[in-house]
Amino acid sequence: MKKFLLRILLFAVLLAVCCYLYSFLGDGYSDEYYLRVTTPKQSAMIIGVSRAAQGLQPEALNEKLNTVYPGTHIYNFAFSLGLSAYGPVYYKAIQQKLDESAKNSVFILEVTPWSIAAAPPDPNDTSVFEERNRALDQLHFFNLSPNIEYLFKCYANPYVNLLLNKMNSNPFYLLHDDGWLEIKAPMDSAAIKRREEGMIFLYKNDFYPRYKFSSKRLEYLEKTIALLKKHGDVYMVRLPIIPEVKKLETEIMSQFDDTINTVAKKYNLAYFNFMDSAGMFSYVDGVHLDKSSGKRVSEDIEDLVSKHKLASQNKAQ
Repeated sequence: MKKFLLRILLFAVLLAVCCYLYSFLGDGYSDEYYLRVTTPKQSAMIIGVSRAAQGLQPEALNEKLNTVYPGTHIYNFAFSLGLSAYGPVYYKAIQQKLDESAKNSVFILEVTPWSIAAAPPDPNDTSVFEERNRALDQLHFFNLSPNIEYLFKCYANPYVNLLLNKMNSNPFYLLHDDGWLEIKAPMDSAAIKRREEGMIFLYKNDFYPRYKFSSKRLEYLEKTIALLKKHGDVYMVRLPIIPEVKKLETEIMSQFDDTINTVAKKYNLAYFNFMDSAGMFSYVDGVHLDKSSGKRVSEDIEDLVSKHKLASQNKAQ
């Protein structure tokens, strides 16, 4: 009996050591989310779904933002539609990630019709929102490095992949330390066309038939704005997409821009809508901006935010 207990104890110790060692292998190649829950609390953030995660680049935003928001190091805390649509789960994660001492900071909230929509039978029943019981809902710790809780509860791949991903010389993505998710997909015209067709099929046959406007998600968008406005200025952004997907978005929520403009007016903040200039940019798949266009849009947002802030300061004088 004594030997048996000793073996169990030894096994438990070895298992704990292995888990701890493997946790140090976690990096930007581990998966699309891990690093975002290993960094410290943040005083300036990008909030949204995968369009923001892939499209908005903190490095391209920070330089000019520092002229109007001194010391700004904006962090990309956007995830994906299945994890970070506006609702109680994402709101809790933002609360956990936010540096409560932040003052005079800046927050960029990406908005889409899908991030304030949900699937029936009741698009306002938060208990059955898609993000329930998934990664952000399971976590208690959002600022630990290494984050063993995430790797134990939320990492979807075999743990050996943590090592194999480090050895991969041709990775599909890289999650940067500032939260930006860089996609390294083939960018020849045929590959882009295939991905566009796949994305249009997904939106047309999955999202479009199921998703309906959710007043509850809109309520949580407003709660998120109210939370962040205590610590600085909030700006809302709608990123560009190809016309085929825009058409579907208009059909499920024709008054989307009016709704967002109403929210912007209510909270006295700016809304930057890039939909009318969608043809000026290039995409990985028709929905997510590619690296060069993401940089351009980030720089455009940087200019718009800076001009808006300076105008506000001059008006107040």
